[in-house]
Amino acid sequence: MKEIWSTRLSKYQQKLLKYLRFVFNDHFIIALFFIFGALCYGYVVLLDRYVVKGTALDMFLMVVLLYGFLHIGKFATLVEQPDIIFLLPKDFQMNEYLNNALHHCFGINGLIQSVLTITVVPFLVRALGFNGIGWIMLLIGQIFYKFALLIIDKISLFNIEWKNSIIGRIVYWGIPLIGIGLGIAINPLFSLLIALLMWGTLFNLQSKLQGKHLFRWKNAIQIEEQRLIRIYKFFSLFTDVPEVQQTVKRRKYLERFLPKYNEDSSQTYNYLFWRAFCRSTEYFNLFVRLTVIAVLVIYFVHIKWLMLVIGGLFVYLTGFQLLPLYHQFDDLVFTHLYPIAIKDKISSFKKILQRILMIEIGLIAISMLIASHSFILAILFIVIGIGLIILLQQMLKQRLVKMA
Repeated sequence: MKEIWSTRLSKYQQKLLKYLRFVFNDHFIIALFFIFGALCYGYVVLLDRYVVKGTALDMFLMVVLLYGFLHIGKFATLVEQPDIIFLLPKDFQMNEYLNNALHHCFGINGLIQSVLTITVVPFLVRALGFNGIGWIMLLIGQIFYKFALLIIDKISLFNIEWKNSIIGRIVYWGIPLIGIGLGIAINPLFSLLIALLMWGTLFNLQSKLQGKHLFRWKNAIQIEEQRLIRIYKFFSLFTDVPEVQQTVKRRKYLERFLPKYNEDSSQTYNYLFWRAFCRSTEYFNLFVRLTVIAVLVIYFVHIKWLMLVIGGLFVYLTGFQLLPLYHQFDDLVFTHLYPIAIKDKISSFKKILQRILMIEIGLIAISMLIASHSFILAILFIVIGIGLIILLQQMLKQRLVKMA
């Protein structure tokens, strides 16, 4: 079973690295650089207002934040659909397999919790008055809380009834919240001691809690598939991912804004592209996510030139990610049989791209106006946005020339 786990882990890591090459492309790295800089600047500005110890509201927000961190990252089993048949004879050895998975998850999730907790250390020190030993105890407590939750996830693959019982829910949801609350409000030593006690108890009792229950294959496979889908959906924002099957949603509330059927053949792609954009979970969700993030980031950034740079980057990223929409119907035989001039297709797509990006530019400009109170800055951004639209249209033209 150890060999099976090692083989699967190796294949899984290779697949992740393959997709990460597309995620961390030149454009995204540049965007991350500016976004990270903007967030750091906003964080510093936020901390500068704390000249005295934080209020009860600050403590509450920190408890919520740290508690939320605990539920980032899931137990990865890497079980697959065929296992329910081919590994069924080794059902009694699945605990050994899952122990290898658990040790791997301990390392990955321990690193994630460390990074996330360290990001709030400046707030803990400046706003809540924590010293070095205090935040280190909170950090170690976070790691062991996460270890305990992973053990419960492993136990539930054998004994789901215990996790869903009143005691199981109190242990999974209640104890970490109480521990973190006491650590923030009274003394971080409470959080560390409760975390170690919780982890140690579950670590020693996991065999007893699993008891003689059989491994729940269907439940484990379903949980693992859902975990992988969440990862692949993120990758699908940057490249085609075969594992993600795109779905179509009618979104009836948008139909009043869509162009009506027109017998003019030159308007055929105008009809098709709009519906492909609005009903596709890929392109529409991408547009909404990037626009919302851009509006929020710009609202909290108070450096005017940085607002322009961040806004321009998001407009460029959105437009660049929408360019594949042009090829949405290339595999549809009827679009090749119907006598539609290629120039009409290009013209329709350019108009749609322009209107979509102008909506995003308008929303970002409004956020910029509210944050900076500068009408000139908003107008300047709209001009920059129009220039980016022209640039993206030229990029589309160059792509089509290369493919010709």
